[in-house]
Amino acid sequence: MPLTSVWAAGAFGIAIFLNFLHRASGAPLAPVIATWALFTIVFLIIAVHLLWRSAQADFRAEGASMAGARLPWLRVVLWPIVVAVAVAVVTGYVGFAVYLAVRLLTALAIGGALTIALVFVDAFATEVIAADTPRGRRMAALFGISPNALDLVTALVSAVLRLVLIVVAVLLFVGYSGLFAEDIFGVFQLSSWDFALGGISLSLTNLLAALAILLIGLLAIRGGQRWLETQFLPRTGLDGGLQNSIAALTGYIALVAVLALALGALGIDLQKIALIAGALSVGIGFGLQSVVSNFVCGLILLAERPIRVGDWVVVKNEEGWVRRISVRATEIETFDRATVIIPNQDFITGVVKNWTHGNTMGRVLVKVRVAYDSDAEKVREVLLACGTQHPQVLRAPPPAVYLMAFGDIGIDFELRCLLANVEQSLVVRTDLQMEILRRFHDAGIKIPFPVHDARIPGPPVQPATQGG
Repeated sequence: MPLTSVWAAGAFGIAIFLNFLHRASGAPLAPVIATWALFTIVFLIIAVHLLWRSAQADFRAEGASMAGARLPWLRVVLWPIVVAVAVAVVTGYVGFAVYLAVRLLTALAIGGALTIALVFVDAFATEVIAADTPRGRRMAALFGISPNALDLVTALVSAVLRLVLIVVAVLLFVGYSGLFAEDIFGVFQLSSWDFALGGISLSLTNLLAALAILLIGLLAIRGGQRWLETQFLPRTGLDGGLQNSIAALTGYIALVAVLALALGALGIDLQKIALIAGALSVGIGFGLQSVVSNFVCGLILLAERPIRVGDWVVVKNEEGWVRRISVRATEIETFDRATVIIPNQDFITGVVKNWTHGNTMGRVLVKVRVAYDSDAEKVREVLLACGTQHPQVLRAPPPAVYLMAFGDIGIDFELRCLLANVEQSLVVRTDLQMEILRRFHDAGIKIPFPVHDARIPGPPVQPATQGG
């Protein structure tokens, strides 16, 4: 691909040089058109070669140096442009073909420069002034801030620089007039027309503007949420659930703002939006109550945070970890590694057990039954020793043993322990039970089990009769 890029740059430079000679010598139009037609054909050959090489790279072994293997979307972008340029050349619209080719080369050049600049910004933020480097620690001490604060400032500065670079690149591409830009406007003349829809006057320009705002806004929202989730929020020290709530709420607020801007570009004012909302309320009244209810409950979950991502919850006979909270439903991963989708309304209006809401502390119960001839004090000492000596059992408050009941075949004891992490309760319970079995065996303590008499039915025994 580097050689292909050199060929493309060389062809573009030769075409520019020939065009300069034609204009300086006052050449007629025919040689100029022939020059650009030749340039367009060379562009098509190079583009097809690039697409072929990138497709072949996908079939090679992992680790190939072809950029096309790492950028599969490049073929999706290039193929429509290549086809359009080829059709324009064949049908005689050389100016349009040249316009597309030059614009594509310009976009690739600006995109390459933008990529290099973004990589430089990332390297500067992560290698030069990062808080975990000696230079970063000295800089934090110089400004009198903590390393964590320096990380946040670095993330913000990096994001601002990246945004400025992207805006500058877009402005450069949009503001670039291009060669023979008047040809494209001569080929495509958009007539101004509009139509009315429900009392709202719409035009093609407004529709395109609203579509552009919506598309760019959605891309910006997605990029902003990804930056919050991967770059900024992890450096704040907040727990994962709060980070998820902040990112989700920020995305929804930005989405509402983008939709308002798109509606404004269409010429729809607040009064008309109120009319549309009134019409939608009729549909909500007929069949969308649950959808709206789940949406509102989702906002409540994200704002009040009665459950958070990573919590261990029990709801509607389903138990597992919360993996994702959206405005419609919440995803729970069960202990069987199955994903359960539960509507948000069930978390607000139903009964939910959250094992890790306030903290991760939890209790483990181990029930034991011993024979009546066992030494109760010895049993109590063994159970307390097993609970106290386990490394994951808290020492304060200490484990406790209670005699719960006198059963039909034995005495029922219960060992109660507190854990720092309730998610380890099953492992701790297993360890305690294994240790209790071993110590009971060494101490000669019996665990009773019910005895069942097995009677096999047979023919009735006839009583003996006295002879005589």
